[in-house]
Amino acid sequence: MLKNFKKLLESAFEQPTAVVDNSNKQQLSATSLLLQIALSDNQLADDEKRKTLERIVHLFELNAEESHELFEQALRKAEASTSVYEFTKDLKELDYQFRYQLVEDLWLVANADAVIDPHEEALIRQIADLLYVTQSDYIRAKQCALQQ
Repeated sequence: MLKNFKKLLESAFEQPTAVVDNSNKQQLSATSLLLQIALSDNQLADDEKRKTLERIVHLFELNAEESHELFEQALRKAEASTSVYEFTKDLKELDYQFRYQLVEDLWLVANADAVIDPHEEALIRQIADLLYVTQSDYIRAKQCALQQ
């Protein structure tokens, strides 16, 4: 009886052995950041939704069904989020080119409605800092996005 009780206690405190798919987690985090920008004015305009889906397909080479599924998962996470840090911590170890491209994509989503809100700009600056994107590349990403 004591052995059974001991096994029960040990199993209760075991760490789950489920393997987390890092690439899926990173896709979800990056998409959540794109949606944080789209939602920064407390509404998700159709232009912002279209641009976000376009950028998901471009960044991750997903088909339409996969991109919509990722979009819906990320939307739930973005709406429930209180900070961008929970998303950037999963991405800052990725290669610099991806992080730069993500910052450019953030600008594209922010400019989807042809108006860059000061809150969007401040949030993109914060995200770029947390992703260790240099100031000069932050500015270059903004200029590239605004020219498209």
